[in-house]
Amino acid sequence: NVEKIVALSPDLVLATSIHQPKVIPVLESLGYTVVALDPKTVDAVLDAIALVGKITGKQAEATEVVTGLSNRIKAVTDKTASLTSAQRPRVFYVVWYDPLMSSGNGTFQADLIQKAGGTNVAQSLSGWATISLEAVLTANPELMIAGDMSAGGANFNFVNTEPRLKDTNARKNNAIFTVNSDLASRPAPRIVDALEQFAK
Repeated sequence: NVEKIVALSPDLVLATSIHQPKVIPVLESLGYTVVALDPKTVDAVLDAIALVGKITGKQAEATEVVTGLSNRIKAVTDKTASLTSAQRPRVFYVVWYDPLMSSGNGTFQADLIQKAGGTNVAQSLSGWATISLEAVLTANPELMIAGDMSAGGANFNFVNTEPRLKDTNARKNNAIFTVNSDLASRPAPRIVDALEQFAK
């Protein structure tokens, strides 16, 4: 809502790339400084934090945040970087269950899975994409992670109760987990919380 933004008289507007075609040009035409951020990986989130620190004159604070997050990321990747493909469990991340969607290449969840030591069964897909149940069964995930806004949400219930998933290694070994979608889907410092949960 451009009118509400104007009413706030902001010195700086941070936007996502989805607003590039319509909202950003309108705000710029009104004389507002707008910066579009579009990180697609965990590392790109850190770059965005550093950029916002530079723009707002808070470089020292931003550097402190980035350093802390980087150390937490390194604590995970130091343990997972040398894993062989055989040591990396096959992971199926559920974005939504109807239609069944997962996180392909170029998504936060794919990056989180890789950094946390897993192999993404949807890696051949691009972005957030639909995936057939048959493809999931063929991949036979060893872990399934349901992105939900709350524990025991719709995606988690689906992977726990869908009859055709009963013979996957994940179901047989009770290796089904839920993660708050806000942590794993938002380009913000909490993405590192998601990484730690994925690794755990």
